[in-house]
Amino acid sequence: MKQFPFRLLFISVVSLLTVLHAEITATISPAELTIAVGETANFEFRYSCSDGETLYSYFLPIERKDAPQAFFAKTTHTINRHATNEGYDNIFLVPYAVMNPRQGDGVIQFSIPLNDFVPGSYEFSFRARFMKNEKEINDLYPVKMTVTPQMPPVRRALAKGEIPNLEDYLIYCDEEATPSVKSAAKELQEFIQKASGTKLPIYKDPLPPFIAVGASKIAKDNGIDGDALPEDGYVLKTIDNNLFIVGREMPNDGRTKMYGHSFGTRAGVRAFLEKHLGIMWLLPGERGQYIPKRSPKTPLPQLDEQYAPFFQYRLHWPICGRTQLINQWLEFNMGEHIGSRYDGAPHSWIWLYPTPNMPEAKAVLDRESTFRKNPNLFELSRDGKRVMPNAGEVFSLCLGNPETTEDIIDRIVKLNILRDELEPEFKGLRFQSLTPSDTCPNCACEACQKGRHDLDPKEIGTMAYELGESWTELVFESDRIICERLP
Repeated sequence: MKQFPFRLLFISVVSLLTVLHAEITATISPAELTIAVGETANFEFRYSCSDGETLYSYFLPIERKDAPQAFFAKTTHTINRHATNEGYDNIFLVPYAVMNPRQGDGVIQFSIPLNDFVPGSYEFSFRARFMKNEKEINDLYPVKMTVTPQMPPVRRALAKGEIPNLEDYLIYCDEEATPSVKSAAKELQEFIQKASGTKLPIYKDPLPPFIAVGASKIAKDNGIDGDALPEDGYVLKTIDNNLFIVGREMPNDGRTKMYGHSFGTRAGVRAFLEKHLGIMWLLPGERGQYIPKRSPKTPLPQLDEQYAPFFQYRLHWPICGRTQLINQWLEFNMGEHIGSRYDGAPHSWIWLYPTPNMPEAKAVLDRESTFRKNPNLFELSRDGKRVMPNAGEVFSLCLGNPETTEDIIDRIVKLNILRDELEPEFKGLRFQSLTPSDTCPNCACEACQKGRHDLDPKEIGTMAYELGESWTELVFESDRIICERLP
């Protein structure tokens, strides 16, 4: 029997692998670069596919073993923890992106801001995933990046007594600032550039003239103590032509005593942009941003303002739906649930009357068992039958039955005890939503119908449809009794 040459077999396999990749040509540039802290590294990934090749996803992780440990210690990026090998913990510098399959030639451009990088050598690989004949091909495109210490920005010299213009400033942000403060500094830089065409450098030292963002030693030396401000409050103050935007934050952006958050500096930056530069976020997307043009050669206003919100919890409900642009728009307009008190106003009936598999069923009788025990707590249908609550969110109680409100009070007490056990970080908190589900209540019993009145869509728009075009005063009466009875 004739033997098949091993060397020929090996060459044949290698040649086959080469053919599989022969139709893909891809490069990343620059593959090596030296850049300073605070600058932005810009990359291009060029690819060419043919013969059924498609590019369908890409991402760029950097693993702990390939970067200075100090970077992982202080970064504001999210660290993806490896279950068993800490050396392979990583950060997605470019998030995982799934694309519509791309054929032919193409270019992907991406940027990595280096504001929270530390000096040192970094190695990472841009990972592109191609498909050929329904088979996946993963390719790595390595990059070596040397990050050098940030150099003081070069600015024009000011004459003695000269009032600085906008373009003469730098943005100072303490290196130990919380993530929300660092993010606010970047936001300030971004929108000043959009308005004036001038990109103010973010620097680690307060070199006058500067805009100081967040609490710092120099702010405290000038009589502005962020820790002494009310929660969610901020100060905008000009001292010797330096502008201080200082707010109240919790250590590491943690919780307040009332289990909410305090992002005062971020609120101060947005107040400055809106009130003094005229920038507004009117609608989702860039077309909804109103950014008046401003000459970089105009001085900043002299300010002395302090503000703290009257309401400690604010809710901006997006009844227009949710997309990435809408979420960003809500964020620019101070978010959906914000404030220094605990935020949590979901539809309450689904938690007060849980399904058997929900954690709340440990403390209170689940909805199905409750229905079998006392069906009169639930809605009466038009044909005169009590309706078994479904497993979803939309089911209705009978608020015309006084026993229902008594049952809700009993459940709130028991669920607060359970919350202390399940969420010890919220222990002692007494915050309870009383919000019915959408389209509810809709019980047809005589008592519920007496308290019901129609809503006119012409008067309140689409919210009428959210509420089922009708409402009942019994909701408010039940809420009043609950609030009076519970301490």
